[in-house]
Amino acid sequence: AFGFQVDNGIPIESWFDDRSDDALPSLLPFLESLVGVDDVRPLIAKKFNLREKVAGAVDPSHCINKVDPFD
Repeated sequence: AFGFQVDNGIPIESWFDDRSDDALPSLLPFLESLVGVDDVRPLIAKKFNLREKVAGAVDPSHCINKVDPFD
Protein backbone atom coordinates (compact mmCIF):
# COMPACT_ATOMS: atom_id res chain seq x y z
CA ALA A 1 0.00 0.00 0.00
CA PHE A 2 1.43 3.33 -0.98
CA GLY A 3 -1.62 5.57 -0.61
CA PHE A 4 0.32 8.35 1.07
CA GLN A 5 3.29 8.09 -1.29
CA VAL A 6 1.68 7.69 -4.73
CA ASP A 7 4.68 9.26 -6.44
CA ASN A 8 6.86 6.40 -5.22
CA GLY A 9 4.48 3.50 -5.84
CA ILE A 10 4.26 1.07 -8.70
CA PRO A 11 0.83 -0.55 -8.89
CA ILE A 12 0.75 -4.31 -9.28
CA GLU A 13 -2.01 -6.87 -8.92
CA SER A 14 -1.93 -9.20 -5.94
CA TRP A 15 -0.32 -12.54 -6.69
CA PHE A 16 -1.51 -14.40 -3.59
CA ASP A 17 -2.08 -18.08 -4.43
CA ASP A 18 -1.79 -17.50 -8.17
CA ARG A 19 1.09 -19.59 -9.49
CA SER A 20 0.48 -18.37 -13.04
CA ASP A 21 0.95 -14.72 -12.08
CA ASP A 22 3.46 -12.93 -14.28
CA ALA A 23 2.93 -9.30 -13.26
CA LEU A 24 6.38 -8.83 -11.77
CA PRO A 25 8.32 -10.20 -14.75
CA SER A 26 6.26 -7.94 -17.01
CA LEU A 27 7.43 -4.96 -14.93
CA LEU A 28 11.12 -5.85 -15.26
CA PRO A 29 11.82 -3.65 -18.31
CA PHE A 30 10.35 -0.64 -16.51
CA LEU A 31 12.19 -1.44 -13.26
CA GLU A 32 15.44 -1.83 -15.19
CA SER A 33 14.85 1.57 -16.79
CA LEU A 34 14.94 3.10 -13.31
CA VAL A 35 18.48 1.91 -12.58
CA GLY A 36 20.78 4.88 -12.18
CA VAL A 37 17.97 7.44 -12.14
CA ASP A 38 18.35 10.04 -9.39
CA ASP A 39 14.60 10.54 -8.93
CA VAL A 40 12.19 7.82 -10.07
CA ARG A 41 9.05 9.82 -9.27
CA PRO A 42 8.69 11.62 -12.63
CA LEU A 43 9.10 8.35 -14.53
CA ILE A 44 6.57 6.55 -12.34
CA ALA A 45 4.14 9.47 -12.69
CA LYS A 46 4.48 9.49 -16.47
CA LYS A 47 3.95 5.73 -16.81
CA PHE A 48 1.11 5.17 -14.32
CA ASN A 49 -0.66 8.56 -13.91
CA LEU A 50 -1.52 7.66 -10.32
CA ARG A 51 -2.32 11.18 -9.13
CA GLU A 52 -4.91 11.56 -11.86
CA LYS A 53 -6.40 8.13 -11.15
CA VAL A 54 -6.64 8.82 -7.42
CA ALA A 55 -8.12 12.27 -8.00
CA GLY A 56 -10.68 10.79 -10.39
CA ALA A 57 -11.68 8.13 -7.87
CA VAL A 58 -12.39 10.58 -5.05
CA ASP A 59 -15.93 11.90 -4.76
CA PRO A 60 -15.51 15.64 -4.03
CA SER A 61 -18.73 15.71 -2.00
CA HIS A 62 -17.07 13.45 0.57
CA CYS A 63 -14.05 15.70 1.03
CA ILE A 64 -14.06 17.78 4.19
CA ASN A 65 -10.71 19.39 3.52
CA LYS A 66 -10.68 20.84 0.00
CA VAL A 67 -6.88 21.08 -0.32
CA ASP A 68 -4.89 18.95 -2.71
CA PRO A 69 -3.91 15.79 -0.78
CA PHE A 70 -0.65 15.60 -2.72
CA ASP A 71 0.66 19.02 -1.70
